[in-house]
Amino acid sequence: MFGIIFLWRVKSDKLAEHDALMKRTLAVERERAPEVLLNLTLGPAADGTCAEVQVYQDYPSHESFVARAQREDAELKRLWDAFAEIAEPDSWKTIKFESMDFLAGSFVRPVVPIGGRKLTGRVALVTGGARGIGAGIAAALAEAGAKVAVTDIKTAHAKGDLVIEADITNEDSVRAVIDRCVAELGSLDILINNAGIYPFKPVDQFSLEEFRRVLDVNVVGPWLMCKHALPHLKRTGHGAIVNIGSCSGIHGGATPGGSAYDASKAALHQLTASLAVEFGPQGVRVNAIAPGVVDSHATGQFAAEAAATPLRRVGTPADIGRIAAFLASDDASFLNGITVIADGGRMAQW
Repeated sequence: MFGIIFLWRVKSDKLAEHDALMKRTLAVERERAPEVLLNLTLGPAADGTCAEVQVYQDYPSHESFVARAQREDAELKRLWDAFAEIAEPDSWKTIKFESMDFLAGSFVRPVVPIGGRKLTGRVALVTGGARGIGAGIAAALAEAGAKVAVTDIKTAHAKGDLVIEADITNEDSVRAVIDRCVAELGSLDILINNAGIYPFKPVDQFSLEEFRRVLDVNVVGPWLMCKHALPHLKRTGHGAIVNIGSCSGIHGGATPGGSAYDASKAALHQLTASLAVEFGPQGVRVNAIAPGVVDSHATGQFAAEAAATPLRRVGTPADIGRIAAFLASDDASFLNGITVIADGGRMAQW
């Protein structure tokens, strides 16, 4: 083993700039530096002091990484050079160590989640997260300790650590959303594909363009998000995707006029199974939730549906949010390729 400890002190007027620079640098190094086995950053302390610990398999691994970055990676070299502008020039210190024998007497206590915060340290991205079920999921993930990025086509009421207005049916937009999430929040551990549209009307009143739009938002969008999120999710070693389907995608025809919606959600459930098989060997789990009737706006206008449900109520965004947080957590580490039916028992009866 070979390790380096860097010590420096940030200029007092550069703390915010330093935080953004560190997040971006770590994100780039995580993506482009397989030689780095451990990268631990500490600080800034009250006086601006920071520390970074890097561990490599051996000294040549460190030399190889630095040489390659200096020779081929202009962005990473620029990021490294930028630290010289925001740190006190006389504060830099470098400590190298070639043995980790001192760790033999160390110990790690088991982590006990406090208040159910099982997603602490993880970053989640929720599509369609500005309202309704998406907002409920974003709130549940945040409550579980995750940093949450929310994207939606309209973000006026969105709440999260990062809010991005975007159209998930546009591939360039999808790339930009994921890149920004990783750059500003440091990683991407969890993807929730919730964005969807649900026009209901007789099939002879649908135009071909309208039908295609439903498939674009409800199927193509999640497919694009999964495609471009995968490189980041698999890097974490515990990546998780949760697709929000519908009971209508399992038993179509629950509501007249749902031909486009029902077909799109059935396709999303199948996409979940297919990607679970493809992504599983790469360390990324893919599951889905099929909600039944959900009163997204707490209107109380679902008395008939509640009476027909064994639990005698309809769902809430918080109900779906808690299931999503569970599926994204390590408690669900052996669940892959399943669709959780969340309908209060409605489909369990004849």
